Amino acid sequence: MAGTVQKVGTSWCYIVDLGKDVNGKRRQKKKRGFRTKKEAQVALAEVVHELSKGTYVAPSKIKFKDYLLQWLEDKQTKVNEASLDTYTWITNKHIIPALGEIELSNLTPMMIQQHYNHLTKNKVLCDENIRKVHILIKDALKKAERWGLVAKNVATLVDAPKVYKKEVKVWDADQVRAFLEVAKNSPYYMIFLLTITTGMRKGEILGAAWRYLNIEEGYLSIAQALNKKGKLV
Repeated sequence: MAGTVQKVGTSWCYIVDLGKDVNGKRRQKKKRGFRTKKEAQVALAEVVHELSKGTYVAPSKIKFKDYLLQWLEDKQTKVNEASLDTYTWITNKHIIPALGEIELSNLTPMMIQQHYNHLTKNKVLCDENIRKVHILIKDALKKAERWGLVAKNVATLVDAPKVYKKEVKVWDADQVRAFLEVAKNSPYYMIFLLTITTGMRKGEILGAAWRYLNIEEGYLSIAQALNKKGKLV
């Protein structure tokens, strides 16, 4: 079984001769997007080995965007509403516009890495969210590999984007007192006070109700939260 590698523009590709089909027409497998000749040669060797062992997975023609939308639909039964909203936002805003038109089987590590580089260089997202993009792509392709849509999860070959911790500047006690003094006539004063004195999350504060306040014993129970869609959970 013969195969070759060649340079196309600024990247490399491999071509494998699959012989002739039942009609006598010659068949070939071709994959582009490798950064170096060595990467293309290694990938070619893997394909030839899979073909000889009978474990080769035929390339899927489905586009990455169509697969991701199906993957999101499947996630509805496995994650909570807040997590699904985050996955949907990342997918629709920060993956599909850049990689959605590429066929699932044609995705390469270099394409994914270049997307991360773009997000970082242009400050499209913070470090934490770029890492979330990577985790999502990796998880989606893991399922595609398990389903036999791709031979390998190429996202595992890309290093996870580094997250740089930033120092958080907080108010001192005098600044807090000054703020509360100015805000005491605001209709949101109780929200500000609870935020500063309890550490409750925004959704928990907005979901607080009188029935969860025990004045006699001096405590407030956190029993529900208001999500981004205005629904108590």
